[in-house]
Amino acid sequence: MARVPSLPPDVVPVPGADWREEGDRVILLVPRFGNDLLGRVLRRFLREGTARVRLDDLGSAAWRCMDGRRTLAEIAALLREAAGEGAGDVTARLRAFLGTLHRHGWISFVRREEGGADRRGETA
Repeated sequence: MARVPSLPPDVVPVPGADWREEGDRVILLVPRFGNDLLGRVLRRFLREGTARVRLDDLGSAAWRCMDGRRTLAEIAALLREAAGEGAGDVTARLRAFLGTLHRHGWISFVRREEGGADRRGETA
């Protein structure tokens, strides 16, 4: 298993990708090419400039919980409650999932200030 990112429990994941639901799954709609000159040219001439990333059950549930206000700990608690006893280590799976989303640029992180306010624009 890949190394699980070290994310503090008070970090707030903020979605940054377009998405939609198909059935019970979340589908992320992400640019297939970057924003550099080559990416812009390829998007213009190729028919499909968006890739569809279909999330699994846990990923879909986690994505729906990400509202820009809930912390990692709060999302993990919601997922643990919904999944029940047999879910394994939900927090470790959530950290790995969020790390992957962040590496691809599909989410950002902010830190929750005391009192519930968020510090925007900072990564954990």
